[in-house]
Amino acid sequence: MCRQINGTDGGVREFFRGTQGETWGGGGLKAGKEIAIPEFDDRNPYVQEHVDMLNSIIAEKPINEAYNVATSTLTAIMSRISAYTGKLVRWKDVVENENSPYYNLTLKPTAEDFETGNVVAPPDEIPAVPGKA
Repeated sequence: MCRQINGTDGGVREFFRGTQGETWGGGGLKAGKEIAIPEFDDRNPYVQEHVDMLNSIIAEKPINEAYNVATSTLTAIMSRISAYTGKLVRWKDVVENENSPYYNLTLKPTAEDFETGNVVAPPDEIPAVPGKA
């Protein structure tokens, strides 16, 4: 969970639920039985990213993360649409279903709104209400 609305809880947390237990991340696995947590490499992920990039250059095998970045970005956009409208948003509604109100959606404010000065910031300390945003 991560909220970016004034006047609401601003915590950043991850919750994971699997077939054998659940956790709020950072440890503290709750399960009906003992689950062995695997050992992980302590390498910094930001360092690993550069190691992978340099290895791909040496091997002349480019890394192309375009699809992963695009799908991750669309997932975040769908989450925001759902949070602000209070409606269920399906992947096919955004990318396939031309009759969906979310297909080919132009979010507001637009770049032109910023250029013309037509952007009004929401009031501080008042959270958005799903379905009335």
